[in-house]
Amino acid sequence: MPRLPHLAGIAVIAVALGVLASAPASGDEPVVSKPRVVAHFDFAAEPDPNLLLARLNHEQGR
Repeated sequence: MPRLPHLAGIAVIAVALGVLASAPASGDEPVVSKPRVVAHFDFAAEPDPNLLLARLNHEQGR
């Protein structure tokens, strides 16, 4: 019997997500927003010697 409340809660959440997913986009808003760059990595840049030294010290337990 203790599983019944959990199943009911999961069912309610599933229905709510289904309703939200099927709702049309408002106005001129696209359904999928444009992806945003959250981090920039420059792999062509020279490695920072301070970071390299800190990594070596960490690996050696210093």
